[in-house]
Amino acid sequence: MLVQLENLAANLQPPLDTLKSSDSVIFAIPNIMIPSQESYTPSTFWGLTPEWGAILVPTCCTLIVFIFGHLINALIKKTEKYHETKTFRDTVFSCIKIMGGPVSEQKVRINKLAESIYDTSLLQNVELKFNRSLADKIGFASADKIFKYFVFKSSKPDFAQSTNHAFNIVSQLDYLGSVENEVRTQYLAYQSASRDIMDSWNTSILKIQDVFHNMNSLGVDDSLAKRLYDSFYNSAIKASYGSDVNVPVFYNGFLVTALKLIQDYDVKCGSDDSMVQLIKEIKNLYLVYERWLALKNGFRNVFSSIEKFISCSYSSLEDSMDYFKNNTKALWW
Repeated sequence: MLVQLENLAANLQPPLDTLKSSDSVIFAIPNIMIPSQESYTPSTFWGLTPEWGAILVPTCCTLIVFIFGHLINALIKKTEKYHETKTFRDTVFSCIKIMGGPVSEQKVRINKLAESIYDTSLLQNVELKFNRSLADKIGFASADKIFKYFVFKSSKPDFAQSTNHAFNIVSQLDYLGSVENEVRTQYLAYQSASRDIMDSWNTSILKIQDVFHNMNSLGVDDSLAKRLYDSFYNSAIKASYGSDVNVPVFYNGFLVTALKLIQDYDVKCGSDDSMVQLIKEIKNLYLVYERWLALKNGFRNVFSSIEKFISCSYSSLEDSMDYFKNNTKALWW
């Protein structure tokens, strides 16, 4: 078997001389496919060549970051403005609510002053006891800010109604803030008028005393003068109230009787110089008494009106506050 294989191999190999004498040599080369230059396609990103991708992708990323940065900053600013509006509104609401206590106490004190002026029986003026409403402390709530945050930066179901309520808040805060000055001004006027009446009263009393003194010096013996003299001094003693005078006591004790007596004297007796002077001063004193009554009634009405205005003003302020709390809210834009 081995011999057969060797013979077969020998038959397959060409003769050596044949290979040497051939004109060309044929080699067996593996069949390797090399792609041509034209068929090569480079990789792409979103349809872009690497060169354009290297340019456009970073640019787009930068723009996106820039835009998102501005959007975030805008959102932050809007949030800050929203909180600014909401904080201002809530602060005004809180201040108006806090004002309720001082305003109520202020009303009580003013009403008490009005009634004390009317009820007093003394010649001297009534003492003022007064407290502040705190409205003048809301200095941050200026008119432009009220309209800015309550009208333009809040929702507006009805623009005209929102504007009216904003104007009302400004007006009522302004009035309540000025009440203290108004009360002080009216009280100073009351004090001045009261002092003037006291001076007129004292002047008339001194003149009547002078007339009685002159009549005694002249030895005037007149039963009417004697009755007036006794009534005058007895009433002065009864009406004395420390350094003050109880005006109704003196009026009922002396003036009522004196006015009736001098009226009869005018009708019956004609004229005596001393009596004419006495009658004149008694009538002058009665006019002072009438001024005192008018003072009491007048300033009672003045301070009662202020108390009513305060009540109406604060009630109106609460109505406007309730409107904005229940119908509007701070805007994000």
